[in-house]
Amino acid sequence: QQQQQQQQRLAKQESGTPEQQQLLAWANSIRSSNPKARVEAPLPLASYSYLQHFVYCFYPPLYIAGPTITFNDFASQIAAPPRQSAREVLTYVARWLGATLLMEFMSRMLYFNAIAKYGLLSKGTLAAAGLDVRPYHFALTGFWVLVYMWLKFLVIWRFFRAVALADGIVPPENMGRCVCNNYDIEGFWRSWHSSYNRWLVRYVYVPLGGNRTRLLNVWLVFLFVAAWHDLEPRLLHWGLIMPAALVPEMSVKALGRSHWALRFADTALYRHIAAIAATFNIIGLMCVNLVGFVVGMEGLPPLLSEVLGQVGTAVPVLFALFCAVQLMFALRSMEAQKSAAAAAAAAAAA
Repeated sequence: QQQQQQQQRLAKQESGTPEQQQLLAWANSIRSSNPKARVEAPLPLASYSYLQHFVYCFYPPLYIAGPTITFNDFASQIAAPPRQSAREVLTYVARWLGATLLMEFMSRMLYFNAIAKYGLLSKGTLAAAGLDVRPYHFALTGFWVLVYMWLKFLVIWRFFRAVALADGIVPPENMGRCVCNNYDIEGFWRSWHSSYNRWLVRYVYVPLGGNRTRLLNVWLVFLFVAAWHDLEPRLLHWGLIMPAALVPEMSVKALGRSHWALRFADTALYRHIAAIAATFNIIGLMCVNLVGFVVGMEGLPPLLSEVLGQVGTAVPVLFALFCAVQLMFALRSMEAQKSAAAAAAAAAAA
């Protein structure tokens, strides 16, 4: 009904003022384009107002904790509401409810987050209580803490996004990929709080020079993000260590895209070497995030010594991650094939 009313309103404007005709032409073009156009394509100047900007700044679903959305995207959706069905919104709400129930189950049945928060493993509290603490417990604690963090933020952001969807506004999806389905740092940050990532790219990374000075820009961007979270020593450590891990990754990726390396891209050797590199990448990504948001620098040495300092633990952990990366590669291949098929179908329809 909302879409029909909007179409009727726009239809009445066909014989209106030049500004109204311009808005109608813009609305028709924006509907036939991708969501990125709502961010970049400017509206007619008459479509902007101070009242509209005030509403954008204090729009309740997104003001509290929802995904970040640009003013132009918000104004574009007011002028030309995106097409979405009630079924799509209800399906999204059902998925949010399932994630919420899962988080409640984890909070009550898995105590890894509390163990890591209070440093019970490193302090030897559990061992002193007579519990058999083994190196695998350190590995599982680090893994499940990160999973819990991902699920917690997913529940928060999807709740407010669901409210916005019910109101007719379509913000970006903040958690585009499961935390267990990431093997590179760049890809991880594109899918974790992705709306904030886009904001950083548009308003921090690009003004600093973009890809022309990317090896320098990543340091400034992550320090900005650390300060944006809070001025804590462990977050500043995180802001320095993360780009230190990202710069080598970008260099290795550039080497992997070289003409010499691409000659072996379809071979098993190339795939296994990439999987080995990704395995150690995952270890580094987990450690850096645990430093910044859970244990701090002082909690990292006990974790590394217990997990990677013993062959009997390190080999199974690394092998498990290696196998997981192979599965991620297969999933990426399936996603690429699906995207190619969708693009071909869209081109055929046009």
